[in-house]
Amino acid sequence: MIFHPLRSAAFVALLSIALCACSKPANADLPKTATSDAAAVARGRVDVEGGLLTISASRDGIAMAVNANDGDRVKAGDVLVQLDPRPAEMAVASAQAELEQSRAQARTIAVKLPALVQQAKRLSAAATDGAATGQAADDARNALAVLKAELDAAQSGIAIARQHLATAQFERGQMAVRAPAAGRIVAREVQVGDRVAVQSGKELLRVLPDRPLIVRAELGEAFVDAVRPGMRAEVIPDANPGTTLSAHVLRVGEVFGAARRSDDPQQSPDARVVDCVLALDSGSLRIGQQVLVRIRRK
Repeated sequence: MIFHPLRSAAFVALLSIALCACSKPANADLPKTATSDAAAVARGRVDVEGGLLTISASRDGIAMAVNANDGDRVKAGDVLVQLDPRPAEMAVASAQAELEQSRAQARTIAVKLPALVQQAKRLSAAATDGAATGQAADDARNALAVLKAELDAAQSGIAIARQHLATAQFERGQMAVRAPAAGRIVAREVQVGDRVAVQSGKELLRVLPDRPLIVRAELGEAFVDAVRPGMRAEVIPDANPGTTLSAHVLRVGEVFGAARRSDDPQQSPDARVVDCVLALDSGSLRIGQQVLVRIRRK
């Protein structure tokens, strides 16, 4: 083989360029706005305070009506999904009948009570005067005591029947799936006629609540001690690096955790981060957008 010095030199130069291109620094993909005036730089994601609301059914049933579609605005308490209420309505009717029966029984006993009270008084007085036997007076007092016990039992039956009715009415109310807060429907996973089972954990709807948008950034260990609530920050959407939005730090987490999965091949799989929550002062972003966060020193 013939050795060519010029070709070897060219090959070495090309190899050096390739190696430099493959070994970019960890912040090479950060916008040029990330300069030394930043106390911290972190990747983040747009969220809403408290998170999206996932709505599921608390009872098994069949969806008879779905009153919300993607994009609809809802108020707290609005019925979004109505499960078949007929079984619950029959339970309410049965409990109502039980209550009426208990009340009727108590009324029947209560009607007898005054006469028996008078009879017991007369026989007691007569026994004292010798006009009646002591046994007759005792029997009247015993009969009165039995009737009062029956009335107490009937009144207890009324209380129990009321509780049964309240339980049945509560269960009927659970057949209506309501919005827990005001907001906008962002996902609908249920259709009329679907069988809903609580055990399945199926999501019926998802609501974006009317709460402030936030940014959840992941602060690396090197930045945690440099960031405090109230510090100003800039938020730069990954999809539009020419846009810079104003924000400020709301809170910094107290516990380190594993970093979320990142598209950055240079992020260590063992990276430990702390959640930093920022409030947006202006601008419009969407839930789930990925952003770059620059927290300013001043």
